[in-house]
Amino acid sequence: MMNWHYNAEDDYYIDPNNVRCNFKRYAYRHDTYGYKRNFKVYEAEKFDENREEDPNALTQKRKRQKDLYQSTMGIFQGKSKNKPFKY
Repeated sequence: MMNWHYNAEDDYYIDPNNVRCNFKRYAYRHDTYGYKRNFKVYEAEKFDENREEDPNALTQKRKRQKDLYQSTMGIFQGKSKNKPFKY
């Protein structure tokens, strides 16, 4: 996602294939060490501006692409109830 254009005002990305990925929800996973990792889930828009199905937005099984983005830990550090962040 480093080479994608990000719009902070509306919280979406545009990938190099001009597919817009909108913010869908927050998610978390626990890694092998037991630490909780927070992510933002972005989902590709299935249709383009002309209301035609965009093949770049779909996987091989015809489902919409989903991308996980692990944001900076500063956003979630405030929600940790004053516990130090563990790496």
